[in-house]
Parts: sequence; C-alpha cells; structure tokens
Amino acid sequence: MLKGQYYQNPYIYNFLTFLKLWKDCSLRFEIARANVEEGQSVLDVCGGTGRLREFLPSGCSYACVDASSGFGPALLKQGIKYIQTDLHNGVDIKRLKSDVVIMVVSLYQFRHTSMHDLLESFKDIAKKVVIVEDVLPQGKVEKTLKKKIINYLCAVEYFQPLELFSAQEFKDVMRAHGYVCQEHGPRYVSGCFVS
Repeated sequence: MLKGQYYQNPYIYNFLTFLKLWKDCSLRFEIARANVEEGQSVLDVCGGTGRLREFLPSGCSYACVDASSGFGPALLKQGIKYIQTDLHNGVDIKRLKSDVVIMVVSLYQFRHTSMHDLLESFKDIAKKVVIVEDVLPQGKVEKTLKKKIINYLCAVEYFQPLELFSAQEFKDVMRAHGYVCQEHGPRYVSGCFVS
C-alpha cells in the first residue's frame, strides 16, 4: 500500500522528491547553506530525511524536527538528533536554541494552521531564520491529477493538502513578519530574518 508512504519511508521520500525536482533537487539546500557559517548550530524544521546536513559547512552541529515517525530511525542511525513533533497545533520547540533555524519547502503546509506562529517563534530560537520555498510561477496552479497523487502519497494525520504559494504570496507573508526575500530562479524564493 502506497497511501501515506511519502512521509513514512525515507527511500520513497528521497526518490519521489528527486523525480519531482530533478535538476533543482539540490538547489534548495544550496540556497539554505549560503546562509550558514562554519561551526554554527542548525535546527532543520520539517527536515525530513536530514539531507540538508550534507550541504552544511564543516563543523556545524545539526538537529532535525519533523512530524514523521517513519524518518526517525533513519535519522538516529545517521547520528542525527531528531525531535518528532506536529507543528500544526502550535510550536513546542521554543526550548531549542540554535544559531540558525532553516525550513526548506514546508511552510506552505502550515498556511492555514500555525504559519504565523512558526515564523515568529523561529525568531526566539535563533539569531537567523531561513525559509526556502518552492513557489508556483505567476498565474499557474498545480495540476489536479498531480495534486491528487501527492495528497494520496502524503496522506498522514499531520499533512495538510494545500497548494504551493505563488512567489508574491510567499514574499507578502515573509515581509509581514520582517523577513527579507530573495528569488532564486523561477522555482525558489527564500525569506531570511536576522536579529
């Protein structure tokens, strides 16, 4: 059965993410990495399989927060500090302190639940917050069949089936919370907050 396997099996997650993003698969991590200095501590929120760690400068400590119980054993096997929590019902990670908080292509999932709380809470956790988001090109909508397949594969209790942001929607949200935005080609936009 494939229902819900995208967020339960790290191999399926990495494979389908690669197929979806193809040549842009690593770019999201490279964008995030550009905001991290050698030796900093990094908290990867909605970090999935912990792939961001591969892109960090040397000497960085890394911890991952994700809702998936399926990713936990693989993360622990890699020696990655892993905290399992569902962030839709509020932020319970404020006790974690880090130099940098990073969220890669996940904020859209919180747009109708805890998005605003998350963006503000991250500022209490770290001096720098970096959000990288996959955005829809201007005037485009996600194809219905593609959305149905993704929603089926992602059907777990903490997944909120929603559309990606348009670039302008994402920038508006980021700026409303004091984040500075930057476009990275047609696919990605980042928001960065530095205290």
